[in-house]
Amino acid sequence: GGVYLVSPMEAVTEQMRRRLDHLEAQLRQQRRAEEDLRQSEARVRLLVEHGRDILFRYHLHPPRFEYVSPVVSQVLGYGASEFYGNPQLVLDLVHADDRALLQEYLEAGDFARPLAVRVLRRDGTIIWLEQRSLPSCGPDGAIAAVEGIARDVTAYGHLLVGLEHRAVSAQERER
Repeated sequence: GGVYLVSPMEAVTEQMRRRLDHLEAQLRQQRRAEEDLRQSEARVRLLVEHGRDILFRYHLHPPRFEYVSPVVSQVLGYGASEFYGNPQLVLDLVHADDRALLQEYLEAGDFARPLAVRVLRRDGTIIWLEQRSLPSCGPDGAIAAVEGIARDVTAYGHLLVGLEHRAVSAQERER
């Protein structure tokens, strides 16, 4: 066999070509990942914007909505901008008889359990909303916001009322 000598310049050129091929492959992979992410975000946005559930993020201190999905206007008759402009609005819409229950829920901080309350729509009708939330912690580890989903469960309201009365009766029996 013959001995082939490769000049230092050819060796460097070959090394650079391999490195360039590797960088191009990484770039293609990154572009594919970015496109997959864009498509995934678009699908989630469609679900959020066209779903029937209200998605929200409520910052606790100072109290304000950081996000309310547009469907809130169909469910409650108030636009998302009204909730951004008045963080108290959601509390004002809760039926007077359910405000103590809501306050208890907020003070307990057990956001994982669902909460169903009656809410007054802009047109004056009362609906049942069930809320499921998760706490969102800030850099200091304290709960900074609540993120959740609220759903109109009015069709099941008679069941909620029945459960409420049964729970009260069970508590009275325990006394």
